[in-house]
Amino acid sequence: MDELDAPLIGLDPSFFDDPIDQLVLAVSDPAYCLGIGRIVRASFGKLNASRCQKIANAVETRLPVHMEAIVLREIERGLPATIHRPSMVVGDSRDGVVRRFQVFYHLLRFIAGSRTRGWLPAFGDARLDLVPADYVARALVACSRRDDAVGRILHLCAGPTGAIRLADLGERLRVFLASRGETVFRPRYLPLPAMRALLAVATPLSPGSVRRALATLPFFLDYLRDPQLFEHERTSRFLEGGGIVAPPIVRFLEPVLDYWYTRSSRHADAAEA
Repeated sequence: MDELDAPLIGLDPSFFDDPIDQLVLAVSDPAYCLGIGRIVRASFGKLNASRCQKIANAVETRLPVHMEAIVLREIERGLPATIHRPSMVVGDSRDGVVRRFQVFYHLLRFIAGSRTRGWLPAFGDARLDLVPADYVARALVACSRRDDAVGRILHLCAGPTGAIRLADLGERLRVFLASRGETVFRPRYLPLPAMRALLAVATPLSPGSVRRALATLPFFLDYLRDPQLFEHERTSRFLEGGGIVAPPIVRFLEPVLDYWYTRSSRHADAAEA
């Protein structure tokens, strides 16, 4: 709880040995980002580029807990607030529109096997919990107008049964990309340790843009090692009373993918590869 107030946010000083020009925090939720750039720059000055991701992960893990504790304390003091915990937010369920492409979109070609010519980690029953931005927006607006939302913690997510299996998502992505004329690869699954070893060899030998994409995959493999699913039954009942229902992933996946593909500067190059 007090780590964010501690020197270096409680992180080991070895994270901050060598200088770089700028720190970029990989915290996807805008609420988590609020003020963090100023705080980190003021506290740490210039940092080693190779350590930025570790710092970002540490902040991303600790900050939501810290923020929720502050809000809960203020709710007890009379603040009329609701805490929303969205899972991975993607574009609008109707047309796929999204402000910018973040985590989910950067994983798509890897999950399809396009980045690794079909070599993939054994997904097993691992799932990805996705919610569209318009569902999250409707929930936020509705709760701001409901007195009975005060003090609640709501899980805005697809839930354990609604989250999509990564193996199924990969198959849908291959069908989608093939329909756009891209070459797709038959999936060949490896145990996680073998996939890590393959990436360790392949990443340094890859072209620059591919190398940067592959460098982020170990963090995704960590997600597969400790998959996360979120309960949402009480949240669903509460929101459904106001007519707000999370659409199934298979219903909004196509418009989300189509918006991403038509606006991705890489799709033309990928189709020619």
